[in-house]
Amino acid sequence: MPSSPLQNAGLALISCVLYYLLRLRSRKLPLPPGPKGLPLLGNIYDVPEKQSWLAFLEMTKKYDSDIISLNLMGTTVVVLNSAASIQALLEDKSMIYSSRPPFPMVNDLVGYHWNFGFMPYGPKWKQYRKTLVQQFQPSQMHFHRPLQLKAARVLLQRLLETPAKFEKHLRHMAAGSDTTVSVLNSFILAMTLYPEIQEKAQAAVDHAVGQGRLPDFNDSIPYLDAVLREVLRWRPVVPLAIPHAVTEDDVYNGYYIPRGAVVLGNSWAVLHDEAIYGSTAGEFIPERWLNKDGEINTAMREPSAAFGFGRRSCPGREMAQWSVWICAASILAAFTISKSVDEKGSDP
Repeated sequence: MPSSPLQNAGLALISCVLYYLLRLRSRKLPLPPGPKGLPLLGNIYDVPEKQSWLAFLEMTKKYDSDIISLNLMGTTVVVLNSAASIQALLEDKSMIYSSRPPFPMVNDLVGYHWNFGFMPYGPKWKQYRKTLVQQFQPSQMHFHRPLQLKAARVLLQRLLETPAKFEKHLRHMAAGSDTTVSVLNSFILAMTLYPEIQEKAQAAVDHAVGQGRLPDFNDSIPYLDAVLREVLRWRPVVPLAIPHAVTEDDVYNGYYIPRGAVVLGNSWAVLHDEAIYGSTAGEFIPERWLNKDGEINTAMREPSAAFGFGRRSCPGREMAQWSVWICAASILAAFTISKSVDEKGSDP
């Protein structure tokens, strides 16, 4: 039996009342804990200019809450400092946590309205993401591999000619990106600081590849996979994820999160969580990713926090990881990485 206009109107009214009551109830709940702040200015002096992710992690410990909030000149900023809170909000409720706050400097002054990463959530963003996902889905990876392999070979040639300019060479890779460059820089740093791990990685590459050729995508090198997972965890590309914006009022663990709040996922906190990685979370230990047979321990959660969260996670993640893999494998096969020295053999 079809409903009458009066019934429809009644249902709409009931829905509006329930929505209003829900908002009224949520507004009576407290915001997540955080420092008190100053009048008008709020907490702008509580957030350091550098390594703010460490300050947010300390706040989580101080207030005994995996979610904290700050007032930055009237804007509510909510920081998620645990895998559980990130999963519950940015992942499970991605429908309302996938927008972006305004970026006037980037969008209005620099003219980056076209940039997919800074677009607000909506039809245009969905279309852009759909196109990118189609390009970078696993079934399409083989189309990119010839270019990635060529880029790795060109990188080796340039490193051989002028090794001191390695950062410049990384940035000129044909298949490179900011993410790839950043991860490879961290890889080179790790190999420099931990020569014993570099030796193990070189031995693993040599064992898999043999003599007379360079690594390719057909090679299986679990220890190298572990090294690169540890690089992503140890020095995440973006320690504090690009800000999300929540589009509806929400409640988490008894705390009120207002519509329009800026929401930050603390990647560093997740990837250095001692509850997961133990007391050695700050150390570089590739073996933590391996099982007793020397294979990747699939029970360990991948360091995906390095690539963002929810619907805003990097769609080119897999391509970036393979670019890093082939470059790292090729470098280990061809070179030994160490600190630069002067003519007398001393650190410059």
